[in-house]
Amino acid sequence: MKKLFPGHFANSSQDIENLWHDCTFVLDANILLSLYRYSDSTRSDLLTVFDAFAKRLWIPHQVAHEYLTNRLFVISEQAKFYDDAIKRIDALKKLLENNNQHPFVAPETLNESSEIFEKLTSELSENRLIHDRRITQDEIKEHLLSILSDKVGEGYEKDKLEEIILEGKSRYEEKTPPGFGDAKKGGDSALFLDRCKPYGDYVVWLQMMDYAKTSGKPIIFVTADVKEDWWTVFQGKTVGPHPQLIQEFLTVTNHAFYMYTPDKFLERASSYLDQAASEKSVQEIRDLQKEDESEVNIFDRAMNISWPEARHSKSAMLDSHESRSRIGRLEGELPNEFVDLPWNKPAPSQNPSERANYLENKQALISQITTAKNKHSAYNKRLHEMSLEGSLDSHQIQFIKSTLRELEQYIYFKETELDELSIMSRH
Repeated sequence: MKKLFPGHFANSSQDIENLWHDCTFVLDANILLSLYRYSDSTRSDLLTVFDAFAKRLWIPHQVAHEYLTNRLFVISEQAKFYDDAIKRIDALKKLLENNNQHPFVAPETLNESSEIFEKLTSELSENRLIHDRRITQDEIKEHLLSILSDKVGEGYEKDKLEEIILEGKSRYEEKTPPGFGDAKKGGDSALFLDRCKPYGDYVVWLQMMDYAKTSGKPIIFVTADVKEDWWTVFQGKTVGPHPQLIQEFLTVTNHAFYMYTPDKFLERASSYLDQAASEKSVQEIRDLQKEDESEVNIFDRAMNISWPEARHSKSAMLDSHESRSRIGRLEGELPNEFVDLPWNKPAPSQNPSERANYLENKQALISQITTAKNKHSAYNKRLHEMSLEGSLDSHQIQFIKSTLRELEQYIYFKETELDELSIMSRH
């Protein structure tokens, strides 16, 4: 029975033990991006394990692309937590300083509290600056580069990706894992890059199987994606990797496959390496994963930021999750983000149709930049008018200022992307 249905017997302790001694460890993009969300101690614990397995690590080209494309988005998401904490401290301080209404606090207590508030605000501001510096001086990215620089697979050519789009669509319709949970995120964009986006998980899957065939090694995949297109979930509990994945991997590569969420991987890796796993780190990873599961997963938002979505009504946009891009809400759809992959970048094709694709993408980028600059100018003008009018609508002013900053960042990313695209088109 086990030979006929290997996917249903993947949790055998002896098989897993053998797998750990011989496998290649493959990290998903959400694992790399999670490093920006964890505390210093938890991040250090994970990086220590990665370092220990450095010779056995590998990531698909698609994973590297997703990590590098969405790194700045995740950094920006985390920076908002510092801003929110500072705002809440300031609001509490103002509430206690009001002597004309409840709640009342003795002056001596208030003075002591004010010193603590100031210390907290100062430390949060300093930590935010440290976090923001990762935009240009990223020690996490450098650490990953040191252990993964020669551990990244090759990307697929356009013809291959066209085949994958057709295969992926058919698989998703049949609910064949992985990736069918992302089918709804696809759009009707004519851009080739956008048409590829819903099939990112499937590309990762194919690249892992390709690597297993050429390396002759089984694979353990570490991912924070807990959707049912990767896992068997029964009554809200994750039982193990989806049986169809185990079966397909074995059939195609003749090698074993298994998966771990980051918390389980840290526990098992620490045991394997004969080092103590920090219970605090494991719990932090689990807590963050629960937060992600409670709403739209942050990595889905990050990795799908470029996926065209159906236009929404104004009310629907205002009701969307606060962490979504303000630019996206203003446009009625999320902005088209794409940053090309600097690791193992393949030489551009000389095919005329490929050139036409470059020109099409270039024109799209120019249009996006122009639209963003026009919006920036309009909001800047409105802010100036409010200043002249002496408007006291602080909420609206704060919204406009925040939107202006995001537009400026968006324009910077788009202009950088346009420069890279122009360089590639000259080859």
